[in-house]
Amino acid sequence: MKKKSFLNGLYAKGALALTIVAGFTLAGCEKEDFSVVVPPIEITVPDVEMGVVAVTLSATSASGNTLEGVIFTDGNGETISQTIIEYEKKDFQEEKTITLTVTASKDGYNSVVKTVNIPAPQKGTYNIIPVSFVLSAVEEAVQIPEEGQPTDEPKVKDEETKTYADNFAANTSYTLDVAVPTGSYYTAAQKNDLLRAVEALTGPDAIVRAAGDEEAQANLLIAKKNLRATIDALPTTASTEIVPVTFTLTEAAKSVTFSIQTTSDVCAVKFTTKVANQSYSVEGKQLKVANNEIKATAEGVEIGHDHGHGHGNGGNAGGGIGGK
Repeated sequence: MKKKSFLNGLYAKGALALTIVAGFTLAGCEKEDFSVVVPPIEITVPDVEMGVVAVTLSATSASGNTLEGVIFTDGNGETISQTIIEYEKKDFQEEKTITLTVTASKDGYNSVVKTVNIPAPQKGTYNIIPVSFVLSAVEEAVQIPEEGQPTDEPKVKDEETKTYADNFAANTSYTLDVAVPTGSYYTAAQKNDLLRAVEALTGPDAIVRAAGDEEAQANLLIAKKNLRATIDALPTTASTEIVPVTFTLTEAAKSVTFSIQTTSDVCAVKFTTKVANQSYSVEGKQLKVANNEIKATAEGVEIGHDHGHGHGNGGNAGGGIGGK
């Protein structure tokens, strides 16, 4: 800042105006001899700078909340300690623009890189270039338990039939591929219980304590959305695997029907996901096929289990077809 004399330059006009006012005042005193001394008056006025351009850095989450603890680094990986970076005219030398590369990063969020072209400022101007970053939270896929640990609850039993039509001759060995249930699946009630657990989810203890933390609550909503989508897509029937069953009929038949009796365990499961390095989990139950037993009939008459193909964890999971 520079100080300019009151009588210098344009400010002399103000002094002239003051002098004129003083002259009219003195005219009312004809016989008095006044000596009026007007002291110099100093007025501080701002310097006219060569020009400044300021780059401001800010960061928000994808949810629109201001992010605290974001680290800004330049193209050399050096930390930028200030969120307002000022460039003066002299910083540009002979260059018309300065290129600034900035990376915004925060633990648990995807880093964002931006390149800013900063034009040389005009004399006497102060320009601001706002540079805002939107960082999305890192979301880990929901871990889907393929097989949970069996509980003490009673096993669940189910039965289905499969009929194969053909001209089956007597005293002839046949092998048919029978599709039987396998793996884990979920009943409608089990899925609903899991979805209710998602709605009741409050998240890690840190989120419960910081109920007013908008960003934490936004991440909790992301976790709920991911868990809900995963649970909605859970299979409600078991997968199938092919089991070859060999049999022989003592009399000719035009069809063979297999009755597949399935026994499933009730298992405890846990679904977990991470958002911005925070874990979110819900617990529930599933069914897991433990055993299949295959019984066969030909034209409504049950066939003996002389030749069978075992399947599952049972001792005689499969049933063969022999004499009537």
